[in-house]
Amino acid sequence: KSVLGVGAYAQDKGALLSCADEVDIEQWLDGSSSPSNGGGGGGGGGNLTGTGSWQAMNSSVLPTYSLLAYPAKDNYEGVLYPLDWVKKAHAKSTANHRWLVLLDAAAYVPIHPLDLTETPADFVSISFYKVFGYPTGVGALVVRKDAADVLHKVYFGGGAVDDATAEDIWRLLSPAPARFQDGTIDFLGIAQLQFGFDLLDKLKGPQAIHRHVSALQSWMYQYLRSLQHSNKRPLLTIFGKHEKPKQQSCLFQFLVHRPDGSVVAAEEVELAAAAAAGLHIRTGCHCNPGQCLKDLGIYPEEERAAALAHNTSHGFITVMRKVTGASGKPELKPVQLPIGSVRASLGALSTFEDVYGLVKFLREEYVDKDGGPPGGTGRG
Repeated sequence: KSVLGVGAYAQDKGALLSCADEVDIEQWLDGSSSPSNGGGGGGGGGNLTGTGSWQAMNSSVLPTYSLLAYPAKDNYEGVLYPLDWVKKAHAKSTANHRWLVLLDAAAYVPIHPLDLTETPADFVSISFYKVFGYPTGVGALVVRKDAADVLHKVYFGGGAVDDATAEDIWRLLSPAPARFQDGTIDFLGIAQLQFGFDLLDKLKGPQAIHRHVSALQSWMYQYLRSLQHSNKRPLLTIFGKHEKPKQQSCLFQFLVHRPDGSVVAAEEVELAAAAAAGLHIRTGCHCNPGQCLKDLGIYPEEERAAALAHNTSHGFITVMRKVTGASGKPELKPVQLPIGSVRASLGALSTFEDVYGLVKFLREEYVDKDGGPPGGTGRG
């Protein structure tokens, strides 16, 4: 949602905005499509070949700028997106039009090393809370010097200007990075970061953390996908690219199913995990409505209508879908779809006991026993 928030600013200023999925970006970078104000339907994704294009922007002042903003790691499925998109997007620049890249690395850097020489994004956002778990609300925006000069800053507060007068709101902005730091920064929170960096050193750095978590991830996936009911139906639907480990991070997003295939409410699984096994897992769309709605089969217009009408019940949304009726002809019927799923994330301090505990909990709580009733009473 943070990237979407940046898009909201751009849209408010009249910029063309396009939401695209991985396929769209790859096609554009390969030269088979062009960026535009295309829109995606069908629960997420978009395409870059809709109406309008960047050439339609006001070109009275050159060069013009466009921004490609994407996460290095999808915070919903845990999919890792190519870091070479940065250089490929830069290569799209011309003398009159320049492409800049914002790389959201907040979910990426806690587990994966990031070399900004190899991945020269213009802007890189990171969260120290996600890296260390403490303190909350402290992060950083890493900005290349030449990109900092492009940013047009309007609001200013104490500490961001070298001088200012009340008349005509005259101001002389401070050099970067001070010009982007309005007011008193959280110096007490920043001081606590030294303990986080000390911990990283004790854990032997990002490379060692990545090896440790990857081993847990591999074991966990093999066991999660093997869980099934007595009728051989799988217990879980696991989202992401776990069959391609190099494209998948240590995050497991899944739905829990009963023997008949219906879905156990995600929040019910979350509460049961905490009560029965002391496990902290999360539920919902995890700040990623695009991929979440696409995976759950919910169209954006259905999500909007349900939100405005408060039309959700115990973790599900009721939508109309075409189904084959008793006569063999298609007809519209109400269908319940989950509005969120379950996420289990691994990190530097995760242990084998943690991942084994989750597998054991899911097996004992939700796998039916020889055809008997499974755990879980939520609607599906």
